[in-house]
Amino acid sequence: MRMVIIGGGSLASHCAAELTKRDHEVVIIEKDQDKIDVLSEYIDCGFILGDGAKPKFLEEACAKNTDALICLSDSDTDNLLAAQVAKTMGFKRVIVRVEDDELEPVCHNLEMDGVIFTNKQLTREIVNMSEMRDGMLRSAYLDGDLQFVELTLDENCPKSLADAELPKQCQLVTVNSGDKCSIPADVKSLNAGDKLLFVSSHKNLERLRESLGLTSDS
Repeated sequence: MRMVIIGGGSLASHCAAELTKRDHEVVIIEKDQDKIDVLSEYIDCGFILGDGAKPKFLEEACAKNTDALICLSDSDTDNLLAAQVAKTMGFKRVIVRVEDDELEPVCHNLEMDGVIFTNKQLTREIVNMSEMRDGMLRSAYLDGDLQFVELTLDENCPKSLADAELPKQCQLVTVNSGDKCSIPADVKSLNAGDKLLFVSSHKNLERLRESLGLTSDS
């Protein structure tokens, strides 16, 4: 896949490096030549010197050959402007980083998809992780209060899903046992070390933990 990233800051450079490791073609649009000189020493990707919010440089990036445009400059205004311009130029997918939560209504009014509110999402993630004492390996928020949650079973776990009495508001998605990933219908038994991926609301997390034998003191 071909990815175009606007910005040459820390987040942009980390994303570019990771994407190239996964064998994607990456092009970075950056208006500071000094940053390009530094990035080119350790990231094997293409570079365009210019302002990614301006049409002439987005045209140079070639929308028809690009799978995703990722707006990661340090300016929310520039990122939103670039995304709006990109929408008119036929980019297939546009992902936008926004730090100021007060701009969320603006993004909704502009009907922008793929917006990442970094401060808001990091805050929710940190608070959520701090409240969970053990068992939680990862958590990712969906729309509203719903989130993906992965819990690791211990020796107090129920022997089967039928014995678990899971809260009705929590939906089990997959069960990972060793190297095997299964859908719930194929799971015959539960064992310590199994990793269960759920969709759940935050208010039901403690009940979910209790149903799996993950007590507050464990």
